[in-house]
Amino acid sequence: MMRAVTLKGFGAADLLSLAEVPRARLRTGRDVLIKVMASGINRADIVQRYGKYPPPPGASEVLGLEVSGVVDEVGSDVKHFKPGDKVMALLDGGGYAEYAVAHEGTVMPMPREFSFIEAAAVPEAFLTAWQCLKYHGDVQPGQRVLIHAGASGVGTALAQLVERHFKATAITTSSAEKVDVCKSFASHALDRTPDEAGVCFASKVKAQCGEQAINLIIDPVVGGTYLSEDASVLANDGKIVVLALMGGTEVQLNLMPLFARGASIVFSKLRNKPAAYKEGLVTSFTAAALPPVRPARAHGGGRQGVPHRGCGGRAPVPRGQRREREGDSVVGVTAWPRHTAGRNNISISNNNNNTHMNTLVFVFGLFACAFVGPFTSFDTPCSTHC
Repeated sequence: MMRAVTLKGFGAADLLSLAEVPRARLRTGRDVLIKVMASGINRADIVQRYGKYPPPPGASEVLGLEVSGVVDEVGSDVKHFKPGDKVMALLDGGGYAEYAVAHEGTVMPMPREFSFIEAAAVPEAFLTAWQCLKYHGDVQPGQRVLIHAGASGVGTALAQLVERHFKATAITTSSAEKVDVCKSFASHALDRTPDEAGVCFASKVKAQCGEQAINLIIDPVVGGTYLSEDASVLANDGKIVVLALMGGTEVQLNLMPLFARGASIVFSKLRNKPAAYKEGLVTSFTAAALPPVRPARAHGGGRQGVPHRGCGGRAPVPRGQRREREGDSVVGVTAWPRHTAGRNNISISNNNNNTHMNTLVFVFGLFACAFVGPFTSFDTPCSTHC
């Protein structure tokens, strides 16, 4: 048996609890069993918690799409990893637990300079970003890439890859309080607050970039005015990659600007891709972009009793712990602080005999902030965007 964060039903974060569940085990010869040290929190986990994003057939019902940890056991056909290796991995699910199983093709060696907390923030965000830029966008040096929700985990990953690896220009949009965060990663950071005409970003992009139109737009919002504004700043033969529908599923759109520019719209998903596709994506990313990438430490004000500290440099070690007893609530583990930018992780520690997950530390991105009182909910609607 092992302990995991489980759902007692779909809905708010108070439906989460720590429970004993059957220990994860190898299913195929290419599986790797990982003793989890940290697990990344993604918006997809929150949507799944609300019952709106079911896991693929055969995947674990436990939340968690990315982890870091130590290899505990390998299948008979695994060639590149052995017990004791420090790794980070992309999962179909099951990350919020003491142990998780990953296909060898989605496991990556953990860079030596990364902590476990940092490493857990890499797989989902950076592989999603790599898929957008390399596979969908085919970004070339000197091009311009517009990134919405630029202060999010994927947004900060996109900006880093655009600027550092692809040698292109990143233009990000975010809420006003997160513009400074975006400036840490992108050449241009714009406030998406609507103007008097209700325009969120198009006029600001044009003012910033002049006549240089945007070659690629990464849009997890789409709804409202976003898609029509995207079309107005897109270059000829430009592409829009849709990552999510945080702004709603229905839009009113004049298709002529897109038609006139010969534009393409791609809807990007990763979780339901076959293992061979993910393995190719991981191989491509690992060979080209690791280890220069760095997951973004979360910024923003902590709320409701959650301490927040500054950022910069390497990730510090958690200063405190909250012991979880049988039946304790874990409200807040997959809640999404509205004013936080960057990544949110769970750090998991095992006791001396490695049989129970006895410490659960909620992490604002890469700075570990332990709860010093009862877990409190700071849930936000799934439609909120960064």
